Amino acid sequence: MNIAELRYTENLEWVFVEDGIAIVGISKEAAARGCISVRLRRVGTKVKQFEKLGEIEWAKVICDVLSPLAGRVVQRNEIVKKTPSLVTNNPYGEGWLIKLAPDDVSELNNLMNFKEYQEYVFNIYKMKAKKPASKKGSIGKPELIAVVPNVSDQQANINQ
Repeated sequence: MNIAELRYTENLEWVFVEDGIAIVGISKEAAARGCISVRLRRVGTKVKQFEKLGEIEWAKVICDVLSPLAGRVVQRNEIVKKTPSLVTNNPYGEGWLIKLAPDDVSELNNLMNFKEYQEYVFNIYKMKAKKPASKKGSIGKPELIAVVPNVSDQQANINQ
């Protein structure tokens, strides 16, 4: 998979659609913090575009993973649950998170292409350099990835 062919969210997720299936992960910029644990939606769960797909825990922070496309979860990467370092070390390969059967691939038009994403990340780092570090959020823009409290599997429909 070529990262220049992916589409990206402002929350730093990526998506690649192949043969009618959308593969979802987080970008290397989001993964740089060092993943401690991963919680993902169950297979069969329906999600809307930008709805919560799961959570990733970094040191002292739990961040939502949002769905880049509406659709149904058809597979989740069980390996990253056992070896969360794959998310950090190989976010575009073995560290993928979820596979979706998308409802409408035209929603890809709501996402950034690689060039737009690079510019977006550059601007975040530029802002980060100008502001004091924050304990909330992702890579310097606290509102990018919401910090969420721990919730039970039943409440969030997420299974560890």
